[in-house]
Amino acid sequence: IFNEINARRLNDELNVFEGLHRSPIFIGVLAITVGLQIIIMMTPMGRFFKVIPINGTEWGVSVAIGAFAVVVSVLTRAISQLLVRLGFEPQWRWGRARKGATAANGGANGAGQAELAKLEGGAAKGAASA
Repeated sequence: IFNEINARRLNDELNVFEGLHRSPIFIGVLAITVGLQIIIMMTPMGRFFKVIPINGTEWGVSVAIGAFAVVVSVLTRAISQLLVRLGFEPQWRWGRARKGATAANGGANGAGQAELAKLEGGAAKGAASA
């Protein structure tokens, strides 16, 4: 459940709950997921999944452990933002090449693009000679 909430933010945004209330489909998915987990854990359906019912304390501990994923995610994003501010910009970030990166200096899939160009050039030469 908490991983679903964390996954809503991709670009180091710290507030993973921002805009959550404006997404009725996402809220519906969360409600269905929570409901199914409760049904699976608390009914005979749990035998199919090989789980046993748990008490209130165990539910609380489970939710707390799951919620800790949000804390870890926020800390990771905050550290990432701090490192970028300190000048440790990664070479490849969120699907975009670093500034000034070219195929020649290894950025923007440079190695892959250079290798592809070699292969395509070889294929073109082979087709021309055939």
